[in-house]
Amino acid sequence: MKKIYLFLLLFSQLSVSFSHDISTVDSWPKLSELDEKLGLAELASLQNRDPEPFLKQSLNLIAALMIKAPPQDAKAPLEVRAQLKKLLITTKGLASEPSAEKMAQIRSGLWKAMQKAGVALYEQGPHHGWMIKLYSPDGTHNAWAEVKLHDDKGDLEVWYTQLENLGEPLSLELDTLNACTFPVRELKTDFFVRNRKKNEDEDGNPTILNGKTNYFIFPTRADQDPKPFLGESFASPATLTVGDPQAPRLQSPSFLLVPHVHSDDGHH
Repeated sequence: MKKIYLFLLLFSQLSVSFSHDISTVDSWPKLSELDEKLGLAELASLQNRDPEPFLKQSLNLIAALMIKAPPQDAKAPLEVRAQLKKLLITTKGLASEPSAEKMAQIRSGLWKAMQKAGVALYEQGPHHGWMIKLYSPDGTHNAWAEVKLHDDKGDLEVWYTQLENLGEPLSLELDTLNACTFPVRELKTDFFVRNRKKNEDEDGNPTILNGKTNYFIFPTRADQDPKPFLGESFASPATLTVGDPQAPRLQSPSFLLVPHVHSDDGHH
């Protein structure tokens, strides 16, 4: 627990500033692979597993990216190469002496490089949220979460889906603990069901089947305040956990959460 607390504490000290256009064309595909490997190293550290294999893979990917000529349609290639050089140095330092602080710096630096390169950070799901991978305590990718933040009201929705049958609901008990934590902003959103009868989504579709659901929202309670999440410019690293936050059954590496921006005609 001390290790997890230290990671979150150090991560919360970082000043993060991002553009929130994360759905552009992926012209540097290995940047996405690098982000995944570093995320797995981070997750291994949080779960008290050895991050070294993923750090070695990350170093190999950075070296390959620096040697290979950028794609012809690449955006800001010189800026991305400069950022990759910084990443190489910090990742080498992390490989020799794992550090929660350096890990946080690497992930945030890579996200900035990906955005300069015009690389999509995440895929969009069927509800226009971001598809985030969820892992079990042994590091196995076991499920997906589609996380959607609405810019106009600051409310969040999350749909859990199966890995083997992507799109099929991952049925959870109605009282399942699940939450997003935002260390940089010292915020946390606990997700709950809308109600225990049908638990309708924002389109009015019922989501409860055989007493279980895959859909949870924030806010639902009087003491939950969505105002810190309002606006198109919101962008913050976040982690998602399912189950006891001290020993979650599923959790994500950190990811950059930005809002779904509503059109002028009110389209969600």
